[in-house]
Amino acid sequence: MKKTYSVLIVCIFVLFLAAVSVGSLVAPERTFSQMENRVLKTAPKLTEQAVMDGSYMNDAETYLSDHILLRDFWFCVNAGLNRTLGRTDANGVYFGRDGALLEREATPDPADLLKRVGYVNTLSEKTDLPIYFGLIPSASTVWRDRLPANAETAREDEVIAQAYDACKVKTIDVLGALNDHRDEPIYFRTDHHWTPLGARYAADALLTAMDLEPLDESELDRETVSESFYGTLYSKTGAFWLKPDAVERFVTDEGVSVTQYSTMKPEPGQLYHPELLAQKNQYNYFLGGNKPIVILNSENAPAGKVLVVRDSYCDVLAPFLTRRFSEVHLFDMRYNSLSLVSYAAEHDIDAIVILYGYSTFINDTSVFRIGK
Repeated sequence: MKKTYSVLIVCIFVLFLAAVSVGSLVAPERTFSQMENRVLKTAPKLTEQAVMDGSYMNDAETYLSDHILLRDFWFCVNAGLNRTLGRTDANGVYFGRDGALLEREATPDPADLLKRVGYVNTLSEKTDLPIYFGLIPSASTVWRDRLPANAETAREDEVIAQAYDACKVKTIDVLGALNDHRDEPIYFRTDHHWTPLGARYAADALLTAMDLEPLDESELDRETVSESFYGTLYSKTGAFWLKPDAVERFVTDEGVSVTQYSTMKPEPGQLYHPELLAQKNQYNYFLGGNKPIVILNSENAPAGKVLVVRDSYCDVLAPFLTRRFSEVHLFDMRYNSLSLVSYAAEHDIDAIVILYGYSTFINDTSVFRIGK
């Protein structure tokens, strides 16, 4: 009886593997995983060189893994098992208190940090325009009390203090503004970005640094546009047990026109893209995703032109600035190599703001262009 039972279990296991293998072969090939929010590996080409250097087998293994039958299901099952077994993290993301997913952030080499801040100082030496510099902390710092016990992540507050001490331009106290509201939903729980509410408080910190009036509630029109957002950290962990995030917008697009340069040629854009709320990455609702240059012209603000050197965090910050500046130029160094000094002169810019997420500033290779 015991032998028969063992044979039955083995047969079931073999049949299961066979079914999964056959199903994986006959199932339609996918190019993108909505669950993991990434492009899947395409079938590798069989060449003599690829076989000789071993790349074919490596690529084939990745391809088979990416296209296994019901991959999204197994991805979530694995996440659930790890969580049940007491794992506190997955793929560099911690399972935090109150359903928050918190990234493990790296501590930069001090010399490299000073070099990056030096690019900002170099820019200040090349222009007489006022320059404001700010670093946006991750949720792992502002919500540090939500991290699991003994979680290892950078002391971003100390790194930001070091960067500000070495900076020769006026700094923006983004960390302080967010810390003052840490008990509010200022970051998405399933994504690495701040929410529009967090960006709203940061906008006030920026305006204060620029000696401008903070935003008044009467200037805002808060509305929830989605309650089904699962962000990048959800895609990294497969934490299917978490509730989705809500997406809000605080500023209407009335009186705001948008010109974007996706290919460095002007074309009409939008402040908000409601059609993208039906896609996985609902964060692209704001401005439609990353672009080299986006210009916002506002009828709702006094004359004034600001150039914001930024990463994706500023997609949700930009609408607030249309209440104080008639022109907001969003400049993403990751996608264009134009000279900031020349661009500012050509467009009669009044002030330059350099505002990056912590991780982008310490890791991205395009930061050196700030000083060009």
